[in-house]
Amino acid sequence: MHGLENMSAETDFHSLIGAISRKLGLIKFFFAMLVIHLIFSLGSGGFAIYRIFHDAPAYIDKCISHHGGSHASQVCHEGATITKVVVIALFILLWLIEICESLF
Repeated sequence: MHGLENMSAETDFHSLIGAISRKLGLIKFFFAMLVIHLIFSLGSGGFAIYRIFHDAPAYIDKCISHHGGSHASQVCHEGATITKVVVIALFILLWLIEICESLF
């Protein structure tokens, strides 16, 4: 993780130096790094959301088989639904924060 933090700090430093010295190359480099980071974030988040929806039936079946009570099916379905909603809400929130952060 320290490598990514150092790279981010270097990128921020290059953008600051580029803005102060009005070097277009450094400003373009910073913008490209922001775009690459956003694309990677959207791609990995999209894949995680896909996996949650794709694996939900297996998760529900496993949950029902482990907790075979009278309300197991309802509880397991509701748990899967809550998990989906929370994960999607968190990803959207983090993406909005990331986009807003890059604007300011």
